[in-house]
Amino acid sequence: VHYALQHEETDLLELLIANEADLDVQDSQGRTPLILSLATNDLDSAQLLLDQNVDLQLIDNAGNTALHHLL
Repeated sequence: VHYALQHEETDLLELLIANEADLDVQDSQGRTPLILSLATNDLDSAQLLLDQNVDLQLIDNAGNTALHHLL
């Protein structure tokens, strides 16, 4: 999922969603796909993830939730 976001592969992200990929998976920095999409201002991908009811309470290694990255 992180690869799809980092390479702006929206079609791949949609395929992963359709195949029930873990959308709350965290990378080595603790970033979820939602955190990554918000941190890079990829609001279209963020909306796709939010539509799937991802966990908004997960924190990255810096102690931030996805909502912190909106500020």
